[in-house]
Amino acid sequence: MEERDIEEEFTLADILNAYININPRQLSETEIQVLIEDFEAIKSGELDVPSELLYDFFAFGKLVPSRHTTFADDIASKYPAERFLRVLEIGAGKQCLLSKTLVKKGYYVTSMDPQILIDENRAAKKGFIVTKDYFRCDEFSPDSIGTDISSYDLIVAQQPCGATEHIIRQCLKNNKPFEIKLCGDAHPHLSGEEDDTLEEWYNYLSSIEGTYIDKNTYQASNKKFQQVQTQIDEPAAHTLNDILENHF
Repeated sequence: MEERDIEEEFTLADILNAYININPRQLSETEIQVLIEDFEAIKSGELDVPSELLYDFFAFGKLVPSRHTTFADDIASKYPAERFLRVLEIGAGKQCLLSKTLVKKGYYVTSMDPQILIDENRAAKKGFIVTKDYFRCDEFSPDSIGTDISSYDLIVAQQPCGATEHIIRQCLKNNKPFEIKLCGDAHPHLSGEEDDTLEEWYNYLSSIEGTYIDKNTYQASNKKFQQVQTQIDEPAAHTLNDILENHF
């Protein structure tokens, strides 16, 4: 029997098809369709930053836990549901994968993201609330009234991009604990100033009084609630080449 070239025979699309057929994450039909669309979009260059469903697919290809599962475990170890029951997730993504995982760990979760595809009724069946609002801090809101976070015990976000500084400042002003998995790219300050490197951006965020940046885990938190983190993660991959290099 003629030996086949595995690299030539099994493309990334083949692996995706196998993943969909096996469906190890028990994705719904809607989630599968979104995954396929996002996969085609990132191949064509229409999508620069992979969606949460794509990240999950690449993690499965490397036989490692999904990033939202790892982050949820970390959150639960630092902020037990018994004390931090009501959670607001910022930048939850189209399918709210982190929120769903936190619900399973006993939290009451509200998912916030303008791109959420899950309707209120379906979310309610899964045990969480959805809102398509943007998150804003008071100082940088058009009417100087930012997002009301008074009813939440904990604010979390997984690579919230431009919302990062909004979250930090609003949580610090309201004395709320927060845990943010930072992006692997620098983002403009709310003042409009930009950093040349990722390290400069991290240094800027850590200069905001009350903010703790763990550069081993690439996470930001409120110093008042910060606990020593022992788990070490890799920085987030943002381009298709980065993902393929890190996950396959």
